[in-house]
Amino acid sequence: MSRSMSCKKHLIKEAKNIYSHTDASGKKTYYIRYKHMGQEHWEAVDHTLTLAKKALAIRKAEIAQGKWGIHKVNSYTMDELAEKYREYIQANNLLGHNYESLIKNVLSFFSGKRVGEITPFFIEKYKLFRQKAKRILYKGTCREEATRPVRPASVNRELSVLSKMLTIAVQEKWISINPVKSVPRLREDNHLERVLTREEEDRLLAACAAIKKAPHLRAIVVIAIYMGCRLSEILRLKWEQVDLNHNWITLIKTKNGRVRRVDINSKLRKVFVKLFEQANSEFIFPSKLRKDKNLGCVKKGFHSVCRQAEIQGIRFHDLRHTWASRMLEKGNSPAVVRDLGGWSDLSILNRYAHSTPEARKRAVESLVSDAEPEASRESKREQSVNAKVVDKRENHKVLKTKWAHQGLNLGPTDYELVST
Repeated sequence: MSRSMSCKKHLIKEAKNIYSHTDASGKKTYYIRYKHMGQEHWEAVDHTLTLAKKALAIRKAEIAQGKWGIHKVNSYTMDELAEKYREYIQANNLLGHNYESLIKNVLSFFSGKRVGEITPFFIEKYKLFRQKAKRILYKGTCREEATRPVRPASVNRELSVLSKMLTIAVQEKWISINPVKSVPRLREDNHLERVLTREEEDRLLAACAAIKKAPHLRAIVVIAIYMGCRLSEILRLKWEQVDLNHNWITLIKTKNGRVRRVDINSKLRKVFVKLFEQANSEFIFPSKLRKDKNLGCVKKGFHSVCRQAEIQGIRFHDLRHTWASRMLEKGNSPAVVRDLGGWSDLSILNRYAHSTPEARKRAVESLVSDAEPEASRESKREQSVNAKVVDKRENHKVLKTKWAHQGLNLGPTDYELVST
């Protein structure tokens, strides 16, 4: 891989055809450079200069002897590696993310490149390339194009895919180390997680019911709020997974590939019974074009009803956050919520559980309620002192009247002695 002067300045020359790169954590990686059949090659080697020199000597000896192996190893392209990664996805039933879209974005920069040419600085250039790219959006139901920059979280997911691809290349002995491991991720400007309030829920469901072109949308939203499933899990549901006799649903194609069973409550049962009466496919939410396929995506329709309901700053995935937060707020065990939601660890559940505005208000008001007994005691003491003063004055009047009838003339001091 030919390098420009701007690329070379980020590598430190340690010896002839040997360079080093130090990442943010201080970890140093050595790279050797050599040519074979007119093609320049860069290869990452072990983390010592001595071993790098030995590796370079071995490569030169292999080239001098005319061995085909070195050329064969470095001739694998990123496109071939992407095919290997697709096989890995299918073999491990990884269906939670849109991996094909992530692979497409990675290949938009690395397509045609040899696997052995990928270096940490080359990956840094990819990060800049993706941050400058624009993502096409659509506003509501009309297909008016709009763009926004690619978010850091999206770039980081693509780097994770690239890292896994290069890990497979290491396992296949195409390269010796994974260069992505020395590349830091972008700092993510995390979305402020939202929890749907009860009042917002009523407005959202009313807006869903008003859309005649998407009768399925209200049912999908209710299932997300009251069952906590991911959107992909809901759209892939088949009737064979629903057991209304035992009131549970078996989720097969999940994000982590694990089969899990989710119990349904009385509200969800009514929804599924109504859907079953209208069923005309093996899928609960079939595609409008093909009944043998499930519905593709509802995010555009969801954003449209959110605007109609005047609900801002909420994504469809926030409905899953809402479910988890409400479950924990009702006093359910975190272990039960974890199993129903399909999380592998309780620490991940903590990212999904958020306090609702109503719960936060009750929490701050609890400080006032705790202080009320002390305030009431102080008030009672004041009332008691005031009552004694009033009683004393009333007693004064009574005694004064009584002794006056008996012809006694008591002064203030004598009265105080008598009244006490």
